[in-house]
Amino acid sequence: MISSAATTTLPSLEELRAAFAREREARLEAERLLAQSEEAFSLAKIEREELSRGKHDLLRNMGHELRTPLNAIIGFSSLLLSRLNGRLAPEDFDYLQITHDNANDLMHIVNQALEMTRLQSGSYIIEKDNVQLEPIIESCLAMRQQQFADAEIVPIVEIAPDLPDVVADRAALAKCLLAIIDNAIKFSDGAPQILVSADRVDQEVVIMVADRGIGIPEPDIDRVTEPFFQVDNTLSKDKSGAGLGLAITRSLLERQDARLKIMSHLGHGTTVHIRLKRA
Repeated sequence: MISSAATTTLPSLEELRAAFAREREARLEAERLLAQSEEAFSLAKIEREELSRGKHDLLRNMGHELRTPLNAIIGFSSLLLSRLNGRLAPEDFDYLQITHDNANDLMHIVNQALEMTRLQSGSYIIEKDNVQLEPIIESCLAMRQQQFADAEIVPIVEIAPDLPDVVADRAALAKCLLAIIDNAIKFSDGAPQILVSADRVDQEVVIMVADRGIGIPEPDIDRVTEPFFQVDNTLSKDKSGAGLGLAITRSLLERQDARLKIMSHLGHGTTVHIRLKRA
């Protein structure tokens, strides 16, 4: 004899139909919400792309509008500096030199902003090839010879013999290396030497630029390659710049399948590695 407690009551046909109807309504509601979410995501993506295009267009137009008067200021101040040297009072000549230098600094920032805009919009063309590193390094050091002399810095160069070619865009790689050397000079803070080296490491070739300057606070090391990021460091308050050099460098290297690594210790300098694929 089977007890009544063990008897299983099966749902009626009407209950099954009601359960199926509720399940169908829940599924349709989920599909409706999913469709709304996809539509909202698509609209947000379109708005973001339009905003990005608007930002790029604004930066590009402003950059081109600024370049014309800046070129005039730089050109005329350079002409006056050459013609009036020794004919102006020292204080007035210094003011003219400051005008010329500041205009050049602003032009550099404008050019960097335009370059960042091209990189973010995908219009910057990278042409990779098999290139020799040693001539590029030597050329970059020669172009910064005056800056080294002005800062009383001696570059120590160590390039491994028989260095293999690397896969890179020659002009873009030189631009990256110059930006890193410029930072090393700017933030050396009186340190007398900067090391520039290149050597093979497994299937890569690594360029290293090391200074013994003011360094970067540890929390900021991963952020210094973000566009417009400025290190909040009292030791670097007097260093001009828009915070675009390393952001451009990282983007250019990524487009060459290369990597940028920064190591730093506040008060003890910064070491930057460019890791390139061997040809």
